Amino acid sequence: MALRAALFDFGGTLLDLESDRRARAASYDALVRKLDLPMKGSEMFDAFSVLIEPAWAKADGAGLSLKELTRSAYFEVLPSLGLEPAEKDWAWFWAAYLSLHKQLLTPRPYAASVLTDAKGLGLHVGLLTDVDNDFLEMALGATNLKDRFTAITTSEEVRRTKPAKEMFLTAVQKAGCPPKQAVHIGDSVERDVRGAKAAGLRTIHYAEDACREADYCVATHQEVSKVLAELRGKA
Repeated sequence: MALRAALFDFGGTLLDLESDRRARAASYDALVRKLDLPMKGSEMFDAFSVLIEPAWAKADGAGLSLKELTRSAYFEVLPSLGLEPAEKDWAWFWAAYLSLHKQLLTPRPYAASVLTDAKGLGLHVGLLTDVDNDFLEMALGATNLKDRFTAITTSEEVRRTKPAKEMFLTAVQKAGCPPKQAVHIGDSVERDVRGAKAAGLRTIHYAEDACREADYCVATHQEVSKVLAELRGKA
């Protein structure tokens, strides 16, 4: 059955994760300077990560928000350092976090071209991401990808995160086609490949390491475009 929709993951697939890491590091450097603390920004980064990363890894589809996880860590880490943060302090940090990401985020090479190729094939081009809405709005502007999607589906909207079926089925519903006529392109085996396949979509694993569970494994955006063209031409 011919392909009608291409649904893309964001972080790691279209967004360069190294630029995201640099932006997060800069955010914690800024926080240490703001509080005039006798520690490195990397140490603050690690203190937050110890709380955030396990919670995110264990989410397994639950409607977690990275912003709320970061906020929770903020009000746990700072008191452990003898500080008494107020809501206005958190508001400052999150604004700084978004501002620094806006300055430093970059797309992966050829991210824009693969989206253009997908649209050129007449496909519904969707974005399917666990990123919070305010972060995504900023990130799409920073990477100049904002106007390249037919529809966007976020975990904040669905109240679930990948690999939950609800995420993929909501995105497919926006495309107006059955799951078997959609393909999901993502870099995570668990969240993208397994989640999409469980919802009945075809899958493209975008990573250097081959994934036997995916229908297609590719290492470049040019290869993604080639697979989309092949699927689009199938009757």
